[in-house]
Amino acid sequence: MPKSKFQKVKEKKRGFSLLEIIVVLAIIGLMAAAIIFPLSSLRNGRLLEAAADQIVSMLSDARFKTLNSENASQYGVHFEANKTVLFKGASYSSADSYNETSILHPVLEISPVSLNGGGADVVFQRLTGKTGNYGSVGVRLKDDVSKIKTITIKPTGVTDAR
Repeated sequence: MPKSKFQKVKEKKRGFSLLEIIVVLAIIGLMAAAIIFPLSSLRNGRLLEAAADQIVSMLSDARFKTLNSENASQYGVHFEANKTVLFKGASYSSADSYNETSILHPVLEISPVSLNGGGADVVFQRLTGKTGNYGSVGVRLKDDVSKIKTITIKPTGVTDAR
């Protein structure tokens, strides 16, 4: 039996409709979002942890150099919103060529800085390694300030992060 003209046209139509393509793209988009957001959160958590560890390390290094009287000087750490600076001497000078700067990842910031006597510098005393600038320094995510690591600097000069 010969096919009608309508049946021939229907048989030649192959492929996907626009609606089917849109549905598939929407499903792929939802699956990508379900994977990307948790990975981004995990990455930011690791960046925060690494930054806190780096700051503790820098503080420990400044204290160690002071205790060893390296270059017959004392050392300290200066805090800004997006960086920390290990400096030589009793006070911070941005022009000093000895400064060792560590810049934070753009998703992080240093805040709040709450040090005894105010200011944004922790300077260690020669021979004892103590500091009069004890207190705490926070490192947090810019877009979620509830995600924060606090670095505690004790009067003895010992530091830790939590």
